[in-house]
Amino acid sequence: EGKEYAAQHPDGLQRDENSNPLTVEGSHYLNPTPEHIALEAQRYAQAIANGSTGLCPEEPEYFANAGYEEAFKKQWQQKFGTPWLAPNSSVDARWQAGQLMAALETEHVTSLLQPYATRPDIRRMVALHSPLNYAQWGIVAPQYQITSSPLVQDVLGQVWTGTARTPVRYAGLRGDRTFSVAFLEYSSLSQLLRGTGKRLWFLTDPLEDDPTRSQTDYKNHYEETLIASLFFPDVDSYEVMPWPTRVYGHIPPEYATQINTAIAALQDMHNHPVRGGNVASDANIGVFCSDSMQLQRAAPAVSDFDGFYGLALPLLQRGVPVQAVSLDRAAEPGYLKPFKTLLLSYDYQKPPDARTQAALADWVRRGGSLLFFGGSDPYNAVKSSWWQKANVASPQNDLFAQLGVSVGSTAAKVAPQSADTAVYKTVLESSSREHDLKNRRTYTIDLTPFAQQTGSVAVRFGDKTPEDGWGAWVAAAELRVGGQLAASFTTGSDIESRFLVADASSFNGGARFADRSGFWKYQFDNLPRSMPITLTVDMGNDFTVSAASAIPEFGHTLLSTGRVKGLDQAVPRLRIGVAYPATLYPALTLPAEKESAVPRSGQDTPRNGSPSNAAGLIPLYTLRSGGTPVWMQSVGKGLVVNVGVAPGFFSASERSAGFLRAVVQYAQHRAGGAYREQGSLTLRRGKYIIVRTFGESYEVEGRTIDLLSPNLPVADDRTIPARSLALLYDIGPDEEPPHLGFVSGRVQAKLETSAATAFFVRAPLNTPGTARLHAGGRHLSGAKAIDHLGRPVSIQATPEGDTILLRYPNDPDGIALRVGWE
Repeated sequence: EGKEYAAQHPDGLQRDENSNPLTVEGSHYLNPTPEHIALEAQRYAQAIANGSTGLCPEEPEYFANAGYEEAFKKQWQQKFGTPWLAPNSSVDARWQAGQLMAALETEHVTSLLQPYATRPDIRRMVALHSPLNYAQWGIVAPQYQITSSPLVQDVLGQVWTGTARTPVRYAGLRGDRTFSVAFLEYSSLSQLLRGTGKRLWFLTDPLEDDPTRSQTDYKNHYEETLIASLFFPDVDSYEVMPWPTRVYGHIPPEYATQINTAIAALQDMHNHPVRGGNVASDANIGVFCSDSMQLQRAAPAVSDFDGFYGLALPLLQRGVPVQAVSLDRAAEPGYLKPFKTLLLSYDYQKPPDARTQAALADWVRRGGSLLFFGGSDPYNAVKSSWWQKANVASPQNDLFAQLGVSVGSTAAKVAPQSADTAVYKTVLESSSREHDLKNRRTYTIDLTPFAQQTGSVAVRFGDKTPEDGWGAWVAAAELRVGGQLAASFTTGSDIESRFLVADASSFNGGARFADRSGFWKYQFDNLPRSMPITLTVDMGNDFTVSAASAIPEFGHTLLSTGRVKGLDQAVPRLRIGVAYPATLYPALTLPAEKESAVPRSGQDTPRNGSPSNAAGLIPLYTLRSGGTPVWMQSVGKGLVVNVGVAPGFFSASERSAGFLRAVVQYAQHRAGGAYREQGSLTLRRGKYIIVRTFGESYEVEGRTIDLLSPNLPVADDRTIPARSLALLYDIGPDEEPPHLGFVSGRVQAKLETSAATAFFVRAPLNTPGTARLHAGGRHLSGAKAIDHLGRPVSIQATPEGDTILLRYPNDPDGIALRVGWE
């Protein structure tokens, strides 16, 4: 039917700039035209007439690179009263196209829900990916606009392996960080709905859309997303899988048992309130996100979404439970109250209105610490924006004005950066179309001629034959000067990030590679001009390597002013490099010799003890080339810190991530909050203990059942290793009477006495059932099981210490089990 509709309505298919329709597995993405909405409404009405008790429009998505179809052109004329403009023709056109897409999809959902607004017997839901994922994937589906409608009662937050495994960059490495991405995705949904009274459901899916992955891959990534979903105690409703028939019958029996156990835990989670754990008590640091992120994700200017992760991952990867906070809700009374420190950038998003800015300023005056990053973004110049209509150069200019920080009304200036005008010369190429690393070995490149001019050399790696996608692959490199080792690094290491000045490559955990149009560049500075210089690389596949004399970018180095104890000791200097702009405000005059704010505590005492100046500004870091991109000012009881460096920079290396952590730690101190890098996230929800470790192990005291193991093993005082996760159930001490520990299935009735333990459990057909029983000091006298018709069912009962493990075949109609004790 979908293909028939597409053939009959070609003007309503979402199309890219080449008029190609956008499809998934042969199905078309559609413009929500009135005809299409009417067809959907008819089908919902029919379903409800036949007995359905709710409706759930799913994924109202408009791809950002669409907007070239005839239906959209007509809708443009209707909304703006002007002829259609190609969305990729300017940032103004891109911004307007995104606004129109958002309006269309909002109207799409509300039109479908409106007929049931007065029907209390009909539940009105909507299913959406997370705010982060839609922006990351270049999709317009405005979550705040849609979910804030009073017509919406429930929101299904679609986070799963397929979204969470999207590669993101941290410390210079772009790779799979499924838990961290899932945590931030779930957080963005939780913060979007917090306090609204609307029920939020979290999706947890044991499989994903890609059928080619291994069962081990499915299992490991499912565990990462499952554990991430449990760190949000305000959510206790779950969609356990969208397609059961895709799961059961297609996975190993042990995995099926594990899934049944997880579902049993999710069904029980609402019965267990939070008793403690750092996620529940310490979540007072946030990074803003918004619907407007979706408006900046396509040509002609694609915002750097590494900026969001550059602000969030340096904290989360150290066990700081940073939250993804809704900028769209910032003006709501009390919404910002839980937070001590908030990180904000307008490089990849924009504030919805001036009210938002006023709310941020008021929150700071009440004692919050606001850290603002970046400032140089093409979308600042959008003519139809509310700030440009108010004759303000950028939204941050308005924000600083509301904070009482005088930056002037003119646009910020970007610190001059030298364009890469170097003339590259090919120095090495693979001999033929090499695949599968058959030519992997060490190659030595003579860089001596290139260093003689400036003392700096740039080396570029790319794909010799882009059409087949087997480009340069490098695992390690060594730089030698005069035969002596000057630098040695493996790709993906922090040392490599010191030399990596341009990166359009990929990293697979063991090597960096650049296929097709991908590439990366190293730059080596301070080289002697009269000594032999060589670079040796462990390399393979179809590579091309070129080199050039380079211009050293030492001017783009942040130098601490020494104004605040601790901060300058943590990071005395930090090279930004050419890839990230530094933003300067010409109206700001920052004295070089005088302290600029009255300290609030002894830790903030300036080194020279000098008084504050009239501007009230403290310069924290200057550029070696001149200007002050990093400064702070007290505002009321709070603090604003401007870090005029593009936020994507803080994803570029461990050193830049460390700088961000140092600034956040200082800001937290000023706001009266605690800052703890605990190396793990933990949360206790009643008897459930949720753990995710990063760089350190974590000790769990007491007797617990491992719910991620199909055998439900019991252990005392577990150690959860670094970079691991756990879902444990507190079985408690040895006590009378014998009782159920945990059952892999839905327990609908139970009886526990000193003589017998009996229960009735349901779970999917042809999956192994397991149950862990606590013996309570008694001995097993026998066990039996019957199905719902009274027929005997095979059962195996195995004593293990003071517990019993039962194994039996599951049945969706139920199995009754009885264990006798003596």
